[in-house]
Amino acid sequence: LYFYAPWCSTCSVLDDELRKGGGELPSDITILKVDYDNEKELRKKYDIVIQHTLIELDKDGNELTRWVGGSIDTIKEQILY
Repeated sequence: LYFYAPWCSTCSVLDDELRKGGGELPSDITILKVDYDNEKELRKKYDIVIQHTLIELDKDGNELTRWVGGSIDTIKEQILY
């Protein structure tokens, strides 16, 4: 899950990278963009306190890892799957 806000400058940079270079990620990785401002229940469920937070979930929705900020390279470094 990628908690994104349109007013967040670092989110915009990652969003552009994902649109242009998303093919750099493993094909079995799906990034779901979550509107930080409007998805309050998901923010609460995953205890998200800042935009540009990414959470890797397993197939059952259990959290594997999380981090704040970064680029496509950061995603590739952080994923545990």
